[in-house]
Amino acid sequence: EVYLMPAGGGSAQRMTYLNQRCQVLGWSADGKYIHFATTHGQFHPDEYAIYRIAANATAGQV
Repeated sequence: EVYLMPAGGGSAQRMTYLNQRCQVLGWSADGKYIHFATTHGQFHPDEYAIYRIAANATAGQV
């Protein structure tokens, strides 16, 4: 899953609820999006799809 945590500390916010492997790839240059790869929805367990989520999105909005 993907979690977002304030740089200054505090509680982590869960951003995805996919129940699959997820790996954060990085941020967009403007800091508005988080790019990540996941096995969610893939036929083979070693295949990944790439998604982006808005950093200010409500948890679970992919």
